[in-house]
This record gives sequence, structure tokens and C-alpha cells, in this order.
Amino acid sequence: MYDAMTLKPAVLIIEDEATQRQLLRKQLEMQGFQVVAAANGREGLTLWADHPEIRMVITDLSMPEGDGVEVVQTIRARETRYTYLRC
Repeated sequence: MYDAMTLKPAVLIIEDEATQRQLLRKQLEMQGFQVVAAANGREGLTLWADHPEIRMVITDLSMPEGDGVEVVQTIRARETRYTYLRC
């Protein structure tokens, strides 16, 4: 669970390349972030729904089972509490 006093926000990584996913996870964890990771868009959306403490999503654009654009569109349609940045 997210604890604002001791941990940085939780981040969801959605990346189909295992090496890239692990590298990004390690870098974020070294900075104190809680990390949840998924190998495809469908799994990412499930994890996002299961972990309300997630405050940031980093996603690949081209993946099997739901690309990054579909993931972002789905999250935006369901989530209204936050501001979204498009990079």
C-alpha cells in the first residue's frame, strides 16, 4: 500500500520486452518507487485496476494484447481524479 510519509508513489510499467521491463523496474526501485510490472496491455489494465495506489503508468506503445495507446485511452476513460501528461 502507498504510504506518503515513507515511499514515493507506485508506478505501473507495461512493457513486453522482459529485459527493458526489469531494467526500468530496477531503476525506479533504486529511486524509492513502488513498482508493479506487466508484460502486455491486458495484464497492465488488470494490475492498474487491482492496485489503486498506482499514480503513474509508463507504457510501451507497441505490444501484444493491447498496445500503449489503447491502455492510456482505457485508463483515461475510467479514471477522473488525475491530470494526464502526454509525452
